[in-house]
Amino acid sequence: MGLLIVEGTIEIEQLWPHGESDGDTTKVLVERIAYAANEDPASAALTTVFDGAKVRGRVTKAVIDQKGRITIRWQGMDAPELHYRAQAEVPKGDPMANVKKAAFRAVNKNYRQHLGETATVKLHEKMQSLAGGADAIPCRVTTYVTTPNQVFDTYGRFVGDVVVADGAGSDVNLNLWMLENGWAFPTFYASMRETEINACLVAIKQAKGGGVWRHCSQDISTFDWNLVYDKLPFDAKVDAGPVLMPKVYRRQVAYRTNKKAKIIAGSFEACLAAMDPPETYMRLDDFLTNGATAAPHRLFSELVKQGKFDANPQELVFPEAPSLLVDATGNRITKWL
Repeated sequence: MGLLIVEGTIEIEQLWPHGESDGDTTKVLVERIAYAANEDPASAALTTVFDGAKVRGRVTKAVIDQKGRITIRWQGMDAPELHYRAQAEVPKGDPMANVKKAAFRAVNKNYRQHLGETATVKLHEKMQSLAGGADAIPCRVTTYVTTPNQVFDTYGRFVGDVVVADGAGSDVNLNLWMLENGWAFPTFYASMRETEINACLVAIKQAKGGGVWRHCSQDISTFDWNLVYDKLPFDAKVDAGPVLMPKVYRRQVAYRTNKKAKIIAGSFEACLAAMDPPETYMRLDDFLTNGATAAPHRLFSELVKQGKFDANPQELVFPEAPSLLVDATGNRITKWL
């Protein structure tokens, strides 16, 4: 396994309420990309393997946009949703498809969670402080991978840790800072190493029950249709309230909107169980003991019981959805040079 390093800058004003970025997804203007096969940053060699490359997954997307930016999905954490929009689940060939899609459009909005605004504002304040009032801050995004195809998720986002300097010669890992200060839940994927997971577990202990942990809820029996994305003045008191693990909330939004549009019927649990392919997870202890290939994969739907989500975020590990990295001619990228 090696170390991939993206060096670049983050425009701080991309964060809400100035922009639309939330607390765990960031665009980085790329200056340099290098790979160290032996994990030693000093030996990292420049690579242009991502120039013109695309990811084919749930979307097909250029990994570097026309402005020279890569979208980063912050590894190991998930901040409360600031603007999540579901997709209509109308089966192909449904004779009522147009009617159902129209009903869905009427109820589909950019829904948000409590503390989604607060978490983003806190990150904005931290980055501004580290940048000394500048509009942009230099950063380094890192991830441990073996092949180029392991770098991006199914939505074309680079999965890694965002590191910036504190002005005193030390690095600040912003992923861990968000966890340490209670502005994000830990969310683990099978692409993570044990050392990375353990760092996140240590970080959430430092949160001492504050932030999202103070308002953490497992109640999925209700849904607040009035919590939608907006640009209104930020009010921390109004933003406080019960918050689900974001991965659960995203599925709740999809279920509620599709059911209200009469596209689906039945319980939340039944609809999760009917997903094709089924969504699975591993218990963290199983994953750490046996690894991703040997650890039992369990049905995510079985964690939903009588209106409750019966698990804590730090107990679960999720498999990554498949994606394929291809070059400008459509051929799979397998080498760094």
